[in-house]
Amino acid sequence: MKNETVSVTAGLKKHQSPVGAWALGFGCSVGWGAFVMPGTTFLPVAGPIGTLIGLVIGALIMFVIGINYYYLTNRYPDAGGAYTYTKKIFGPDHGFLSAWFLIITYVAVLWANATALFIVVRTLFGNAFQFGFYYTIAGFDIYLGEVLVSVAAIAVCGLLCAFLKKVAVIAQTVFAFALVSGIVICFVLALINNGG
Repeated sequence: MKNETVSVTAGLKKHQSPVGAWALGFGCSVGWGAFVMPGTTFLPVAGPIGTLIGLVIGALIMFVIGINYYYLTNRYPDAGGAYTYTKKIFGPDHGFLSAWFLIITYVAVLWANATALFIVVRTLFGNAFQFGFYYTIAGFDIYLGEVLVSVAAIAVCGLLCAFLKKVAVIAQTVFAFALVSGIVICFVLALINNGG
């Protein structure tokens, strides 16, 4: 019996354009913390120069990671991302370990994404979804209505990604461009108003 490696890409259909891939990557890397932490955590401790240095170092690290992914994607164009690259380069044992570390990483940040959504809902809709039982954790009140909003949003996004891939790509691209446009507009308005 021959020991052959079967390519996974044979059964895959392309549904991402380069712009869609950028939107997905941008949306995965820029989140709530990118806007909140510099102002509430970094600036009071490190000041403007320290914050700028930290952001530049972080950007350089992400650039190096992106270059490596670009190289590996071209060399091993199979599905599976970091798991596939690790398995093909270092063998199945390292691939297994990398897969478990990736799962732990995703589970570790899932709560942050799920809870950030109803903070945005509170900002936009006030207390409209603050109904049902609630509990307090770290001085923060959690309501059933807000939990249901978060669960529903996660379910809708999951269903879109699983069954309507083209719609998911279009939505991700629109949201990514809206976010970039909002950042640019706010930056320009702050410059015009001397930071006001």
